[in-house]
Amino acid sequence: MVFIGTKTRAEQRALNVENQRAVVNQTSHSHTKGLDIDKEALRAIIKGTLTLVDDVHETYEKWVSERLTAEDVISLLNTGQLADSDLPGWMQDLTDSLDGKAEKAEESGEVFGEESQKQYVQAEMDSVSKWDAYNDITEEIWHRGESNDSTRQSKMRALHRTFEPAPDAGVTLRWAPAVSAREGL
Repeated sequence: MVFIGTKTRAEQRALNVENQRAVVNQTSHSHTKGLDIDKEALRAIIKGTLTLVDDVHETYEKWVSERLTAEDVISLLNTGQLADSDLPGWMQDLTDSLDGKAEKAEESGEVFGEESQKQYVQAEMDSVSKWDAYNDITEEIWHRGESNDSTRQSKMRALHRTFEPAPDAGVTLRWAPAVSAREGL
């Protein structure tokens, strides 16, 4: 759906959250004296947005069959912007397990380095799809905790640095609400 509105950014953001709209692309500009509209520029913006939506959908479809990698998990854990409470329970369990292994290795004088961590994480995450992981994390961000919308959007940007819904489009999505994995694509 293409929505063209005249509200302020704050009003529009509140409306988007209330209606659980996913803002894929947004543009605004001041009106001219005669309220002239550059129809070709507007057409290009709408066409680009529709193409972006297709790109995002194709990525989501790929994620259904792609497995979560150790690099994905480690990248998520190292964002610095996602707290443990922003991660699903199964990922919190994994971080606790990693911390435990690191402590045991340190106590025994062994090294539990990056390569060992990656191997351990990959073995634990072998059955998790990127689609399920992405949806579980977005559900935690949007439906748990007491964060405000600005903080949630910031967390989504951090998530999108690891999971890029439109990697070939050259843009970063502003935010996207959680979609239940049970609902499918």
